[in-house]
Amino acid sequence: MIFSFYFLLVNTFLYANPAKLGVTKANISVQTVYENFQLPLEYLEVPADLKQSVTATKYFSLDDDLIQGEKISFVDLKLEKDKYLDVLYLIKNESAFQRYFSISLMQLDSNRKFLVECHCENVYFSIPPKSAWTRVVRWTFLNSDNNAAISFRNKVTGIDSATMDMSPKLKKLLYKPR
Repeated sequence: MIFSFYFLLVNTFLYANPAKLGVTKANISVQTVYENFQLPLEYLEVPADLKQSVTATKYFSLDDDLIQGEKISFVDLKLEKDKYLDVLYLIKNESAFQRYFSISLMQLDSNRKFLVECHCENVYFSIPPKSAWTRVVRWTFLNSDNNAAISFRNKVTGIDSATMDMSPKLKKLLYKPR
């Protein structure tokens, strides 16, 4: 009976202490920096029933009710080691003009092993008037530090229509939906 109580006590301690089991978590914070771009970048959780691959990019009319997902609260966002979170990046263009932009990831905390699968570098996007742009991005935490704090920032850079029209190089880099 004493052995059973001791066994129960040890198991309770082990399972109540995630660090002993190798389960680690990271607190994530994201900052978005805008350059020549006024439309906000929103971060939504990709619903479990929405089957989209990483880097899936879509355009929706603002009249459609197709954009799904809850806004991500960065106040208490935690990500477990070797787990991933698919995030839906969303930008709405309510204007009557086509908008061009690029997104680049600039990691602030390079000591942590954190992977962002976006494939956004050297790619330019456009959003037609009265529509929304979405892209699925995967965030993965690879470090073993318990309660690590990870902060990074995305930079959204706008490109005006005249520059896009005059530059064949930029036009080549413009993402074309499939």
